[in-house]
Amino acid sequence: MRTSGPSPNPVNRPPEKRRRWSSAVLSYLGRPLKWRARDKVAGVAFLSLTAVVVGALVWADSGSDGGREPTEDAQIGTRAAQNPLAGREVYLGPDDPRHLIASLDVLDESGIEVVHSFADLQASVDKTTAAIIIDRAFAAQLDRDWVRFQYERGIVIVGIGINMSEMPSALGAPVGVSGDFGSYPESRLFYSLVAKQPCGGGASEDYLDLHPQGQFNLLIHRMANQATTPNYDTRGC
Repeated sequence: MRTSGPSPNPVNRPPEKRRRWSSAVLSYLGRPLKWRARDKVAGVAFLSLTAVVVGALVWADSGSDGGREPTEDAQIGTRAAQNPLAGREVYLGPDDPRHLIASLDVLDESGIEVVHSFADLQASVDKTTAAIIIDRAFAAQLDRDWVRFQYERGIVIVGIGINMSEMPSALGAPVGVSGDFGSYPESRLFYSLVAKQPCGGGASEDYLDLHPQGQFNLLIHRMANQATTPNYDTRGC
């Protein structure tokens, strides 16, 4: 049999018990508050890290053209745009773009004028011209005395598909230097380069179809190095 008495209300408990109960409640209520504070700090840190990662990905994407590798023509064009002789080179080449030393877009970006007849070559060469590139297919149309005169003026002469030993007979351009130059097979795309400089002649040769990008840029570099500029200083000769 249950006896009547006061209900177990915390208010009716002794002060010591009320303090213990209050401490327990506060401790219980305070624990979620600490968790919420920690969660808030962690959430802010996570959002900051996410923003950094996303920003890095956007930067990398913009710097790498969407992660796509640039085409070979684009790579050639980017480097060829640095051609120091841009606008001062004339290329007598075939009508078929497939047989040119580079695509028409790359040649245009490089500042190399392309013509398709000897008459157009003569009309395009002036006192500012630094280099002439001639395809072997036009050797029979050339005035060799005219080509030699351009060589004597200091213009770089480049023969496409012409071995170094053939430069005098095919283009009228003397080699001007001695060297052990090889013989390239006609099945390959290659060039020979000769130049007359105040301090001596220059000559070089190389393939153009083994590594088209690098070899085309190398040809541009060699033409620039061999070209005679109007203010060429000959005091060091």
